[in-house]
Amino acid sequence: MRLNLRRDTGVSMDTRARALAPGGNSTAIGASANSAVLGIVAGNGLSVSCLEFLTVRTFVLFVTVAIGTAFLRLNFVIP
Repeated sequence: MRLNLRRDTGVSMDTRARALAPGGNSTAIGASANSAVLGIVAGNGLSVSCLEFLTVRTFVLFVTVAIGTAFLRLNFVIP
């Protein structure tokens, strides 16, 4: 099955994935899982600064975007 979501909004899924990933993956408040992990860490007496969090999560961001892009290209671009 091939979805054509571009005609509905004029924005491709590839662009959407790349636009939404940084907010959810690299910021502490971008996703609820990030906030939960920081709460657990704080509950155990440790602290993580925003810069430390951003440094680690930037790598995760690139991996997530690469996997998402590959998935979208394989499922929606290649017939």
